[in-house]
Amino acid sequence: MVDVIMLIKHRRAIYGAIGAIEFNLIMEDYDLAIERAYDIIRSLKALQANQKIDLAEVDRVIDHIQQWEVQDVQV
Repeated sequence: MVDVIMLIKHRRAIYGAIGAIEFNLIMEDYDLAIERAYDIIRSLKALQANQKIDLAEVDRVIDHIQQWEVQDVQV
């Protein structure tokens, strides 16, 4: 049986981290944006370790996030 509380907790953490990444990129705080991306990866890996979600999908998302690069923005 799926632990619904665990799924909700990780989902909220992931969505919160995504919002934080967007905010940090706007504020040009790239180190903090990267840390929030790793928060997402940690939540996904925790769910993966407990086999609560599709493992192939988790691997795809983790690989995608790890390939993110902060682009230089000219103002």
